[in-house]
Amino acid sequence: MERSKGRVLLGFMEETEALGFLKTHCVAEGATDDELLRKWRSARTAVENLAKTELSCEVLGLDTVHEPYLDALTKTPQFVEAVGQMTWSVKLVEIDKLICFQKYVATEYKGTKPEGKAFSDIVNLVDFCLPRDPIARPVGKTYNDAERSYTLFSQGQDHRIIAPYETVDPTAKRRLIGFVTGWGSRLVLVAKFKDRFFLKNGYHRVYELKKNHVKHVPCVLVEATNFVDTGAAKQGFFPQDLLMSERPPQFVHFFSDAVAPSVQLRQITKVIRVRAEEFPVFAETDLPRIDKGVPATPKIDLGKVPGSEYEDFEIEMEGWNTYRLVDGTLLKLRQVLLTLKTDPSTQTVMPSVSNLLMAVMPAADLRGLPSSRQYTPEELSNSVVEKNMKYETVQEAPSEYKTKSGLKLMLRTSSLTVGRTNKFDSTGYPVYLVDTQLEIQIEQPAGQV
Repeated sequence: MERSKGRVLLGFMEETEALGFLKTHCVAEGATDDELLRKWRSARTAVENLAKTELSCEVLGLDTVHEPYLDALTKTPQFVEAVGQMTWSVKLVEIDKLICFQKYVATEYKGTKPEGKAFSDIVNLVDFCLPRDPIARPVGKTYNDAERSYTLFSQGQDHRIIAPYETVDPTAKRRLIGFVTGWGSRLVLVAKFKDRFFLKNGYHRVYELKKNHVKHVPCVLVEATNFVDTGAAKQGFFPQDLLMSERPPQFVHFFSDAVAPSVQLRQITKVIRVRAEEFPVFAETDLPRIDKGVPATPKIDLGKVPGSEYEDFEIEMEGWNTYRLVDGTLLKLRQVLLTLKTDPSTQTVMPSVSNLLMAVMPAADLRGLPSSRQYTPEELSNSVVEKNMKYETVQEAPSEYKTKSGLKLMLRTSSLTVGRTNKFDSTGYPVYLVDTQLEIQIEQPAGQV
């Protein structure tokens, strides 16, 4: 699996938080808890020895030569979405003193960026930090008919649920309800709140600038009226009391080996799952008030459906995941890619995946009376005699595919739960109930962002 180099502001974390982060987000193969905690204590000591922090950033204006570019930028949907109703300006802000609520940063920027002397050209930096084009990365999608759920997956964490969605089919007059999903802003955003400047978006690009000796980052500077406006009031970020303390984590600390040690980051696949449910409620209750004549937003033009096309792919590897159950049975599992559709207008990838393929090789003493009967899911669920069986992982091998356009897909089973029933198949093998999740990881061709 692909890994990336990074730095983590380990010294600003509490003990439990630091240990959990190193074991989940980072590659810590073979390291014991004591070894990881020694790494944290060293970083913690470095933070405790930091002097009181200077919080005020130097803020500079941009030359008027950039006005045509910036005027066009402010008219883009991504700018309007990112800024909202906040007061804003485009400025050059000192990098070192920016407050960081994000705990880590990848140190190798994989997208298109300035090279060499181009970092000294402010025109290149403005284009790099304040791009006008939205993000265009592949997004995978699967549909589970049994659960009536859609699962979207993408590389990194920028893909997200943007807003609820509702409209009406003008022909059938049926209501369409769901969610708008999309990528976050590509703009470098800084939020000023009270006496400090929070880096709201663009950590990896700002790191690339700092690494190349750039002192001020071109950014959209917004005036935050409360802590939520900074972007820091979300799960997974540093807490408010630390960020508003006398020694908050700042961008310069990413360049301290003592405070922010180098790590190997695990690759993250972002998953969005939308599931529809329907059920009766036997109770007298008032329905929500129905407002008539209120236009639904956003609307879609049902007469224009983006064209889709199948994309050919090659099998790089189709491996079996092999597990030895506590009762001696050898269990082999995998799922494989059947077809792949791409929508060029939305960069959506729509793979069709097989059902779970399973091979069971039980221990000899587990054989029973063969039966050709087809059991219902309810019968099998009620006949489980050993739940949540322990198992040993013998081998985990994902299925990997590559398209002619360079897109890579990896299918991997995870979250395995196994139960043995008292039923037997036509060969006399015991019937096992296996529940697992399919992780689909995608990787776009090099150079695409």
